[in-house]
Amino acid sequence: MTTWKDHARNLAVRLHREDILHDHGWFNAISNVPRHLFVPKELRPDDDLEWRPHDTINDLAGAYSTTTLVIKVNEAGLPIVTATKPDLIARMLESLQIDADDRVLEIGTGSGYQTALLTYRFGPHRIQSIDIDDSLAALAKLRLMSIGLNPTVRIGNGIHGLAEQAPYDKIIATGSTPRIPRTWANQLTEGGRLLACLHPDPSGNLVLLEKRGDTLIGRFTHYVSRFMPLRASVADQPEAEPDPPHSLASGGVERSSAVPEQPGEPWRICPIPGSGPPLQSQG
Repeated sequence: MTTWKDHARNLAVRLHREDILHDHGWFNAISNVPRHLFVPKELRPDDDLEWRPHDTINDLAGAYSTTTLVIKVNEAGLPIVTATKPDLIARMLESLQIDADDRVLEIGTGSGYQTALLTYRFGPHRIQSIDIDDSLAALAKLRLMSIGLNPTVRIGNGIHGLAEQAPYDKIIATGSTPRIPRTWANQLTEGGRLLACLHPDPSGNLVLLEKRGDTLIGRFTHYVSRFMPLRASVADQPEAEPDPPHSLASGGVERSSAVPEQPGEPWRICPIPGSGPPLQSQG
């Protein structure tokens, strides 16, 4: 009988053979984190184009496939939350080049699978994650704890980052944004890296940026990606002080006493002539 461990190991082997996964640490994490527990159900359209839940616990091949899984739709029937494809997660995590002593902020906890990979490899004290969806964040936290992982998971607007735990050596965003918020840049260490899906218009891609003084410099990645938009865009942020994030703990939800800084004017991204195409973002 094929177990989830077999499927997880086969996924890691497939990503390696397809020249996507090269780092042994991520190979080991993908081989040992049960993705099906983080996406026990996905939504699939039926013949009438109505979304129906599909049990991935009994479809391990689907749970460990390199496909995007829809896990939440809005009232109009449009997907608003998806579980990112494992091959894209692998590319993103390798691109960031996270070191063992780095502090990492994940913007968009989602299902919690990527959070689990980060925590499995680097431990709970170096991983912070935030999501605006309280139900998703709570479920992700419970599922993380069920497999012995206990990173910090906050409920709050990821546009503001997580100032109370800053600075971070690496920031990874799992939703697209039309521009990079200044708060993200302010919460990076000097030389820190930020990976986000930049969608200033219908086109866009992942951009990898490095902080140098008051400037973010980097390039679009060479692989195509599409993410669901962050559900609170920079342009829609009010000028009033934002609500502080909630802290999810085993005993329930606690309100944090710290208030995240204002998003301010976002870091503008503009192309620089040359191959690649490189980007420079200046405040």
